[in-house]
Amino acid sequence: MEGPLHTALWLIWAFMCAYGVRVAATRLLRSRLGGVAQFAAYGVWLVLLAVGWILVGLSGMQMYGFDASDPRQLAGYGVLYYSPFGLPTAIGAPAVIVVDIIRALGQSRRSRHPH
Repeated sequence: MEGPLHTALWLIWAFMCAYGVRVAATRLLRSRLGGVAQFAAYGVWLVLLAVGWILVGLSGMQMYGFDASDPRQLAGYGVLYYSPFGLPTAIGAPAVIVVDIIRALGQSRRSRHPH
């Protein structure tokens, strides 16, 4: 599957990975950290990406000369391109931050101007 449909679906997946990780991490950390849990959840993205890079490194996947018949390299490819440990979270994170900022501005505006 290639082309614009694949790209659109992958970008939606990227956003959903980043948003899902942020929501889950916020809920898990809220009881311990309170109001700063959402900011700590952004740090979870960095931890996941670091783990992903380690997994890709251990898989032996190379930037050039990728061998699709090697199961380890294929696993590394899956981690890099399709799991929350790889590019989907890295690419989706900026969009999630923008959505969070828009939501925060909307809530702040509503609290100042109640109807």
